[in-house]
Amino acid sequence: KLNNSTINNYDTLPIEIVSLLERMITRVRKITLFRGCMATFAVAVISTLVVMAIDCTTVIESTNTRWMITTVAMTATTVAAYKAIYKPLKVEITLTDIARLIEINNPQLEERISSAIELVSDKDYELNKDSKRLISDLVRKARIDINSIVPQQELTFKTAVPQIIMTAIIIPVIIAIFSIWPYEAMLTFARALFPSSNLGNIYAQKIQVRPGDTSLRAGDSLSVSVITKDLSAERVEFRRLADDGSEVIERMRMTNASKNGKEFNLELPIVNS
Repeated sequence: KLNNSTINNYDTLPIEIVSLLERMITRVRKITLFRGCMATFAVAVISTLVVMAIDCTTVIESTNTRWMITTVAMTATTVAAYKAIYKPLKVEITLTDIARLIEINNPQLEERISSAIELVSDKDYELNKDSKRLISDLVRKARIDINSIVPQQELTFKTAVPQIIMTAIIIPVIIAIFSIWPYEAMLTFARALFPSSNLGNIYAQKIQVRPGDTSLRAGDSLSVSVITKDLSAERVEFRRLADDGSEVIERMRMTNASKNGKEFNLELPIVNS
């Protein structure tokens, strides 16, 4: 791939040749940048959607696990940016390179442009009168050839078609997801970007916890009730910290089930200070 340029010393070349080839190199870089941005955008969106999908289908209680999943998505995006943008743009392109690219697409030029560049720019090349005459004639023909070249026709954005198609598919998908499930999409998107946030997952809107925030004296009893609209719920757990700081998990008992939802209860006879 041709993706960057470092122009050598071509002071002896006709300005028409140097100017057009420099424009061609700039166009190559623009196409490469555009293509790389599209590819990176696609990877970033797909990675984020995967994280959101995992959050929608799995209850992840560990913040470290959530951070690990988000980090994988961020790493995938960073690698894509490095491979599709940074690395290609660091590749050197000389005038000879771009001239050869033109000649591949235009075999009728018979490599006159690249040959002229190589001969004229070679300071160690020993010239006699006959060779000077031949090279001058070659440069003259190269100037004629270069005037027939149109950068926009030689280098098009056709190479970016796969990335454009992918982006064209992804954008409607994003719009559809955020239009059909706006609350769930915004919530999981925020949780994907900020794994340490205290935002509840999408299941939080389907449950009601009683008594909610409350204050009790040490030794009082506590009755906890959970009402869920999820008819598929079969197990509800109550998690709390013991006196030694360890986590205690207690299974709540289902006390009511109807077409509107289910209710689970747990009685804590004594609440420690």
